[in-house]
Amino acid sequence: MTVNSFGAILQCCSFSVCFKALDSLFTMAVIGMDSTNVYAYILIIALLFCLTPAILIEGPKLMQYGFRDAIAEVGMVKFVSDLFWIRMFYHLYNQIATNTLERIAPLTHAVGNVLKRVFVIGFSIIVFGN
Repeated sequence: MTVNSFGAILQCCSFSVCFKALDSLFTMAVIGMDSTNVYAYILIIALLFCLTPAILIEGPKLMQYGFRDAIAEVGMVKFVSDLFWIRMFYHLYNQIATNTLERIAPLTHAVGNVLKRVFVIGFSIIVFGN
């Protein structure tokens, strides 16, 4: 198992499943924060939890090989533009999911998320053929 695989599993188990679902509901119900503030709160905690190991483990290789090779292949403008749009869509997706969680039942949210994943997998099989 590579470091990236282990990191993805750790992130999935810690924030996506446990922390995001349980703490979001608790914070919205008991403390009275709205969904936008809860998302900002979770984002800050995730950043503090994941940034240091990411920099220590992946930082030297990323700076030495990753950025240099990516910029050499597509150019600086496209590289920065792609990073911006990926981050923007990722943020909007999570913000909408958190806002939706405030307005509907958690079970409905979970079922919708499963259906979304099935659609994405099915659509990628059709488009990419594998």
